[in-house]
Amino acid sequence: MPWPSDLLAEYPCDFCGGAVNHPVIERPDGLHVVECDDCGLVFLSPRPKDEHLARLYEADYYTCDSDVGYQGDYFSDRRRESLFEQARAWLAILAETGIAVSGKVLEVGCATGEFCHTLLQECPTVDRVTGIDLSQAAIEEARSRYGDIAFEHGTIDNLEPRETYDAVFAFEVIEHLSSPDAFFRKASLLMREGAIFCLTTPNLECGRSIGLSNWAGFSKSLEHLYFFSPAMIQQYAARYGLKIERTLSGGGSGSNRLIKSVKRKRVKNALKSLGVLGLLRKTRDSLRPRQGLQHDYQSEEPRHTLFMVLRRHGPATPKCRAEAEPSDY
Repeated sequence: MPWPSDLLAEYPCDFCGGAVNHPVIERPDGLHVVECDDCGLVFLSPRPKDEHLARLYEADYYTCDSDVGYQGDYFSDRRRESLFEQARAWLAILAETGIAVSGKVLEVGCATGEFCHTLLQECPTVDRVTGIDLSQAAIEEARSRYGDIAFEHGTIDNLEPRETYDAVFAFEVIEHLSSPDAFFRKASLLMREGAIFCLTTPNLECGRSIGLSNWAGFSKSLEHLYFFSPAMIQQYAARYGLKIERTLSGGGSGSNRLIKSVKRKRVKNALKSLGVLGLLRKTRDSLRPRQGLQHDYQSEEPRHTLFMVLRRHGPATPKCRAEAEPSDY
């Protein structure tokens, strides 16, 4: 980022195929967010061409300090522990809402596999877990950490439809895809009748409530291509025989702290150059009280991140826009 113009292209609306839209906001990387005039889907246009998207998720995606990818070292022990805490929090939210996880489970976008591992360790009714991710580096790390789990490198389209699951998880995935429609379709084909589909994604309604120019969803994680409201996800779900069971949101206020973030980054880079950043982080973490399974997810007000649980009821609609289009996760 910023992307050269020859690597960008216009794409029709992923949900309805419409070609007419209106501007919403310009992001810090110079790319424009638009809203479809026909169905209301919000997305980047123009955006990076499909053939160039994979380059965003190479090894440095997990070890960079930029607005594309993860800040710091995703493969570090420090991050690993925070991923375990997040995994336990996701399972706690499901338990609080009365949703049990059992049988065969798939996680799409599993990264280094901490959620998959936590499922096997803490859910006695789970029989088998499969994780798949587009990043070769992340999958290799997952395999080295958790040898008892089937990790696959590739996208959801690499999975055979005859292999069906009782639960599918996709945390922070759908906003990255070239075609969320194709992803929902394939996910529904991989789900048994009554299976659950649990996803998280930045909450566009949070942006609308605090002001789009104030929302972090448009100023950070600049690899995101789509921006979803609960109503838009419900439209996708209905197309493929999925019904919404729970809609929660949490993860903070979503307020844009871009200026403070830039200042923090400068300080962090200075400490890193002096060789004391790691020591200071360890000292901070040793003094910080553990948060355990605490979370702020609720249904009363729109917070930054959506947490939604869908359930498979009936077949996917056989005729759809993206029936033959591949997904990229």
